[in-house]
This record gives sequence, structure tokens and C-alpha cells, in this order.
Amino acid sequence: MVFEQLKAIQMLDVRVPTTDGRWLHMARYTQPDKNPAVLLAQLGMQLPMQPPPKIEFREGSHTRSCGEDLRE
Repeated sequence: MVFEQLKAIQMLDVRVPTTDGRWLHMARYTQPDKNPAVLLAQLGMQLPMQPPPKIEFREGSHTRSCGEDLRE
């Protein structure tokens, strides 16, 4: 029963190409519905914060935090 409720929380990777040939990469998880949220609270657990988006170059070998290139 516990695992049935918690398996509704899913992790996914969103990758979107940019107009300059890079990729916007966002790892995201779904927000729990009421029952899994109550269960997490009863267990004293909480989901981690969503990780920040990353910009990935075409070859995929180098990543930066989103907007980092604007500070250069």
C-alpha cells in the first residue's frame, strides 16, 4: 500500500533544444497528490528541491548552470 502511493511520484528529464544549438536540461519530479503527500509527512520525509536547469552544449560534454553564460 505504501509503495503503491509513492510510485505515483515520478522523476523525468526534460531536454529542450535552444536556437543556438545548445540544450536546456531540467531534471524534474512530479508533485505528489494528497495521499502521497500525507504519507510523506507521516513518515517525516519531504521531496528535495527541484534541481536548477542546466545548459548543455551540443557535444553534451560540458554543462553550465542556466544563465551562467550571461554573467561572462
